[in-house]
Amino acid sequence: MAAVTFAVVLSGCGTTEDPVTDDGADTEEVVNIGVVLSSPGLASGSDPVETSGAEIALGRAVAAELDTIEPEAQVRWVPISAANDTIAAIQNGELEFMLGQLSESQLTDQLGWVGPYATAKSALLIRQAADETENAITTIEPLESITSAAELVEAPVCVVANSAAASVELPIENVTVQQTVSECEVGMRSGRFDAIAADDMQLAGVMLDPNLAATYELLSWSDIAAEEDLEVADELLEAHQYWIGTDPAHCDALTEALRTVVTQGALVEAFAEWEEATGFNPDIATASQITTKHCPS
Repeated sequence: MAAVTFAVVLSGCGTTEDPVTDDGADTEEVVNIGVVLSSPGLASGSDPVETSGAEIALGRAVAAELDTIEPEAQVRWVPISAANDTIAAIQNGELEFMLGQLSESQLTDQLGWVGPYATAKSALLIRQAADETENAITTIEPLESITSAAELVEAPVCVVANSAAASVELPIENVTVQQTVSECEVGMRSGRFDAIAADDMQLAGVMLDPNLAATYELLSWSDIAAEEDLEVADELLEAHQYWIGTDPAHCDALTEALRTVVTQGALVEAFAEWEEATGFNPDIATASQITTKHCPS
């Protein structure tokens, strides 16, 4: 059955946070979905108007396909920071499911995992060289860009927690871990950081803001590894996939819902503007790639 509540208190950092409500209308049935905030383009916002992103659209579409959820149910987006934050909430029925940049390395045997819905690789977000033309975007103060692997080693780099980059040793001397890509990006604008290390989808989402697209660019670890004097961990060169977590008893229903959503084109639609706006083409799943291999038998 769908999670029916009036309020829920969860947080990835041990503090209380109210869930973000997707619909302001009063209703008795509330469906709680865990989502990783704040990741621009994927899932971000703090109120019903501003909560948006490709993963929000995906979560809403999947919920609409589940027979256990009434069509008029109110959706509440519950902030999470990692899979372990919400195991008990899903087991107790407080959350219907959770999604949001949850890779295989974060999956736990205590839940069932459906997907993948996307494949990501580790990357860096760096500043573009300053544009000195009359048409230059001026909302961000021009700062120097990283131009070599040697500069990267000594540069202050912000690593997004729970991304693949956060679980391996980086060839970088000055690393700061922040919970969200938004926090790292604020540090980039202020000059505190020279680069952000995270998943390429997380970083590309930042560039959906047209003011930021002209300021930043993606740099792959494979390009960095081409530098002879810089050793890059294999984990930074490997692809990893994003999954949806649920109660194992709901795996089959959620799998069917996700396959339906993908077949109907909702996943493609959710990422439709990305390539044109950012130059990055997300690697999203087809219906045939959706599997229950991480669901307990």
